[in-house]
Amino acid sequence: MKTLPKGANAPLSSAGTVRIELCWPRAPATLDAVFFAVGDNGRIPSDDWFIFYNQRPSPGAIIDLVTTQTDRAELRVQLERLPAGIQRLIIAAALTQGSFRDLIGVRLRVTPAAGEPLAVELTEAEDEQALIFAELYRHGSGWKLRAVGQGFRGGLQPLAEHFGVTVADESQVPETPTPPPIE
Repeated sequence: MKTLPKGANAPLSSAGTVRIELCWPRAPATLDAVFFAVGDNGRIPSDDWFIFYNQRPSPGAIIDLVTTQTDRAELRVQLERLPAGIQRLIIAAALTQGSFRDLIGVRLRVTPAAGEPLAVELTEAEDEQALIFAELYRHGSGWKLRAVGQGFRGGLQPLAEHFGVTVADESQVPETPTPPPIE
């Protein structure tokens, strides 16, 4: 298995189902694996392409978050079935508290149906609460994996908003009016 350092990329076979597994040591808080299927503009075409524990499959189950556990998440992707408008698949995670500095050793393994598995390992991090580990991106007629390692402070909300997900601010949700008393 080839391990990619931050910034490196490698070709990835797009035939059949690609298995993406994110494994981490005991986290200081809840770690949520999240995935964004984005177009040329770097944004999701709709919220259906934001994959997380509460929305596991994409449209047509082309992308499916099949496992989430306390120390691992597994995603299955059918790259050849992705719509042409989807140019990249972002593989990320967010912590509910603490930072990725405390999670050195998180490992991402990408296993295509045919070809060599690839890995990315978190070897350095700062005080970020959300982190992009890697991305799969279209390259010519195929796909490549790039090790990214870009962090976001503030957790899931700034990460999701970066890719075009609208996150409701709980402080701005209107209260349900109390109906007038019946007389």
